[in-house]
Amino acid sequence: GWSVPVRRWVRQGWLGTWFKPAIATTSAPVLRMLATIAREGRPLVGALSTLAKYHADSRLQQRLLIARYEIEQGASSWESMRISGMLSSPEQNALESCPDKDSQAWSLEQLASKRELDY
Repeated sequence: GWSVPVRRWVRQGWLGTWFKPAIATTSAPVLRMLATIAREGRPLVGALSTLAKYHADSRLQQRLLIARYEIEQGASSWESMRISGMLSSPEQNALESCPDKDSQAWSLEQLASKRELDY
């Protein structure tokens, strides 16, 4: 059989880029869960830890943990999501401009829907 490094290279390298779903696609359900959390007024940092612990996509797990770390270091919730690559700058700005938690939840749901349709 092939050695572990060769198998990993095939899986994560050139072959993996063809068969892995885009991060935007795998992040759509996470954005929907974050919408529920935002609507309930629960802290985002705990939700990010839980989602990272149980999500099947290791790339998304890493991004969620980066976002949690950034929040713990003092970044805003939406800024941390941008830093981790979960949100773009315009998406961050849109979420930060929302006047209340219901608006943020609605915006997150719209982002999730857009990602599902685009990818």
